[in-house]
Amino acid sequence: MLEHGVKYVRVMPSEDDASSAIGRSWKSTYACVTRAEAEIAMAAAGTTCEWLTEADDSACRTTTKALPAIRNAPAAAGAKGEEVFFNSVIAAFNGWIDSRNPDPSKAVLLGNDEPIDKDALKAISEFAMANAVAVPW
Repeated sequence: MLEHGVKYVRVMPSEDDASSAIGRSWKSTYACVTRAEAEIAMAAAGTTCEWLTEADDSACRTTTKALPAIRNAPAAAGAKGEEVFFNSVIAAFNGWIDSRNPDPSKAVLLGNDEPIDKDALKAISEFAMANAVAVPW
């Protein structure tokens, strides 16, 4: 994760879904109405999209660009520039589950598009829960 970063993959509907842990549609996420507008906004963010049907109200599978998994905490935050695990890997693996995204191990990839082992994702989650500390921001 340090070398390649992480990418997030999720299927988003065209309309918000309050029954989903993800909840937001591609329209809400990218502040758009049409697929063409969404494609422009996604491209600007470095996100790729695969439309799952041809209809304008179709869901899409998005994959973000590679994002850092480890960052240096700002010295002003009291962490003195220490490296911190700063990402959404645990949230994606443990919480991005709904009817469109049934397998949480597919929600996160390494930045080089390789999958992350499901057992590794479980271990990361367990380690984080056991070692979490509050950092004053």
